[in-house]
Amino acid sequence: MNHGVPETLSEKMVRVGEKFFDLSKEEKMEFAGEKILDPIRYGTSFNLMVDKALFWRDYLKCLVHPHLNAPSKPPGLRYLSLHSFFLLPKVV
Repeated sequence: MNHGVPETLSEKMVRVGEKFFDLSKEEKMEFAGEKILDPIRYGTSFNLMVDKALFWRDYLKCLVHPHLNAPSKPPGLRYLSLHSFFLLPKVV
């Protein structure tokens, strides 16, 4: 993908990311930030009162600068995120 992260590591990140979204709602809500600049924020765009169609997205946003933030669940997510982060080319 031309970003410096080996494909095998990218595939592992996708799998562990899927495991995050497979966690129970209660476990995911541990990472629901309340403010836009919280270093880790899980949430959803779905609002039953507003949305007419069942089309939404769940998201996990993690700030990575000046240091990496990643959820502690599921096992391996934080480690793989850190490993991937250090393989990315430095932006000047």
